[in-house]
Amino acid sequence: MLYKRQVIIHNFRRSPIRGGLRDKVFPSYLKKQAIIDFRDLTMNRWKNNSGMTLIEVIIAVALASIGMLAYAMLSGSAIEKNTQSKRSTVAVTLAQGKAEELKDLGTRIRLVDADGLDSPVYSTSTNSWTPTSGGESIDGEGNTGTANAYYNRSWTITPVGSATYFTDVVVTVTWENGARSKSIETLVTQ
Repeated sequence: MLYKRQVIIHNFRRSPIRGGLRDKVFPSYLKKQAIIDFRDLTMNRWKNNSGMTLIEVIIAVALASIGMLAYAMLSGSAIEKNTQSKRSTVAVTLAQGKAEELKDLGTRIRLVDADGLDSPVYSTSTNSWTPTSGGESIDGEGNTGTANAYYNRSWTITPVGSATYFTDVVVTVTWENGARSKSIETLVTQ
């Protein structure tokens, strides 16, 4: 009933009728009372709707859990890729170091004499090449024969065509039991 009075008052206030007609039909104390009561009714309807329902809380927790799970999977994958990248970089550095060592050795002795040998090593005491079967086990810092050896480095020295002083040096570094490898190939002239 109070709601209908408010609508009527609302219609009278918007009506183009001027003068005292509104005041005679609805006295001012009634208009104010009706407006205040109507506002109180609408405000009470919103005041009672405070807080969150159980379904809203469950949905919010589920969405947060999905987000945290995706973040954990993504960060775990990024850490794994970072580790693989580091190991690959170390392998390339080890291969580069051996290639540079063989190039430097080629300035003093003939590399062609090492043709056909498995990972040949030059001995200055005997002035000859000796094979190192399977290459050498090496750690990430370049130290051979340590308990922390993670990489295996092998190399070949082969002459290019019939040239006597032109050799092809290939250095291969493997890790994870040969599952991953990096190779460097360089040509050495003497």
